Amino acid sequence: MPSVWIVLNTSDIGLISGLSFTDVTMWTLHTADLIGTWQDLGLPSPGPGTIANYRTENIVIAGNSHAGSGTMPNQQFAFGMLLSAHYQGAAVDSVLYDTVGETSFSSTDPAGNTNVNHMCAGGNTGGSFASMALDRQTTPTPFYRPAAPFAPFDCTTLTGGPIGPVVLP
Repeated sequence: MPSVWIVLNTSDIGLISGLSFTDVTMWTLHTADLIGTWQDLGLPSPGPGTIANYRTENIVIAGNSHAGSGTMPNQQFAFGMLLSAHYQGAAVDSVLYDTVGETSFSSTDPAGNTNVNHMCAGGNTGGSFASMALDRQTTPTPFYRPAAPFAPFDCTTLTGGPIGPVVLP
C-alpha cells in the first residue's frame, strides 16, 4: 500500500484518501469477487465489471494514547512537502485527516467543518488532530487544529454502522 511509505515516521494515524497518493486504478475491485451489497455506495467504475474504493469514511479512531509524532515527513512526495512546509520541523499532529469528500472546511471555525464522511477521532489521550483540506491545497491553506475533543470529529462511535470495530495488533 503506497500510502504507508509516504507517512512513515510522520504521524501516528493518517486518515488519507487513496486519491491523495495514487490513481483510482490502484483501488480497483472486480465486482464478481465482492460479497454483499455495494451498488448503493456510489463507487466509481474505472472499467466494465469493476468498482474503485479509495474513499475514507466511517472510521473511528478512539482509545489511543499518543506520545509524540514524527518530525521528518518524506519530502519525496507532495504530501510530505506540504507537511514539512506546514510543521517546519515541529512534531506533526497525531491524527491527520485530509477532508477529501467533506462539503465544508474552515481552518478556524469548528462550525465551518462538516463530517459527512463520519470520521471519529475522539477519546484519544495525549494526542492532537489536524484536518487539511488536501483536495483544495492549491496554495498553502492553514490546517484546522482543534483542541481536544476535536469537534466536529469528536465522536467515538458510528451510529447505524453495519460492522463492528477493527482492532489492529
